[in-house]
Amino acid sequence: MLSAARREFGARGYGATRLEHLLETARVNPPTLYHHFGGKFGLFVEAAKMAYAEVLAAFREAVPEPAAIGFERCVEGLLDASVVIVGCDADLASLFQVIEFEMPRLVGLDNAMRPTLREFRAFFDDVARTSPRELARDAGEQRDLARALIAIINGLNGAALLLPRRSEFPGLVQQMRRLLDGRGN
Repeated sequence: MLSAARREFGARGYGATRLEHLLETARVNPPTLYHHFGGKFGLFVEAAKMAYAEVLAAFREAVPEPAAIGFERCVEGLLDASVVIVGCDADLASLFQVIEFEMPRLVGLDNAMRPTLREFRAFFDDVARTSPRELARDAGEQRDLARALIAIINGLNGAALLLPRRSEFPGLVQQMRRLLDGRGN
């Protein structure tokens, strides 16, 4: 059911996803949905949590111990993982855009997602703490750097949706590497 929800919500958004169509696609009946998820909102939350968990698992695999490998290798690992994620799952990028769009609009979504988002953010905080002092001099700048890294990853995710072919995404990421390395001058 979660796979069908991920596809449907990613393709149509929360508001335009009709419950009847979702049930038909997932091949389940309404009592099953309500028993396991409480309704459409609960299903959306679980699909969103699953998406974040998958991405975070990929990031943790690519960057298992940020303090041990250092900031530059962490950023490289995150960019490498992004290429793999976008290449493997076409629905994921769309679902993340829907989640971001719905976060301020859908009552209760922010509270339901708070623990998941904290865990996601904590990972990026760990990466930012490995940055060189000239990049982030104190805890406040490290927090801002963590947010900037998330913005880069989210931006790449959004850009992936605009490319004519998914096969062009590695080239986009390569240009981001050059830009971050200062070789874009």
